[in-house]
Amino acid sequence: MIYQANSEERGRLIAGLRELADFLAQNPDVGAMANDADSPAGHYSAGRDFGPVHYRAVAIPNRDDANNEG
Repeated sequence: MIYQANSEERGRLIAGLRELADFLAQNPDVGAMANDADSPAGHYSAGRDFGPVHYRAVAIPNRDDANNEG
């Protein structure tokens, strides 16, 4: 079953996407905001809500150890 948003929900979603686009345009280094390790492997993530839209960026640091040699 596919959920069809009503006009109010659709309007909020579009407004949230516009806010996200404006935020990303005004903050070109947004990836640098990730500061909390969220996994045992040391991955970092940052998130922010824009109305019903949730933006999440995940950074996976490049590690120079035996586990990552290929």
